[in-house]
Amino acid sequence: MGHSLAGYLSLLTAGRDPRIEAVVEASGAIDAASTKRLPPTLILHGRTTRRCRSRKRRLEALLKKLHTPYEKKIYPHEPHRFSVQPCATFFTRTDRFLSRNFPANAGSVPGE
Repeated sequence: MGHSLAGYLSLLTAGRDPRIEAVVEASGAIDAASTKRLPPTLILHGRTTRRCRSRKRRLEALLKKLHTPYEKKIYPHEPHRFSVQPCATFFTRTDRFLSRNFPANAGSVPGE
């Protein structure tokens, strides 16, 4: 899970490490040329960033090519860095996405 550069690093690492079973990336990017696999991915981007459209399109194209399940939410009035309101829905979407991809672990907290 990561935002911006951390989103890029999350995707990069997931593309190389099969132990990673899902990715949540916000305003990140991907190096499609070196990526051969990706786990289920949640894409969260703000639309007002020019880079958002091309990055999202490249990531979506790669996910489709790899037949990887993904979900996306584009926040229409948000820039690269989300404001408070979308952040609240960001965590709800992330929770739902992870619950769908890890149903046996839904609601559990590691270490408890």
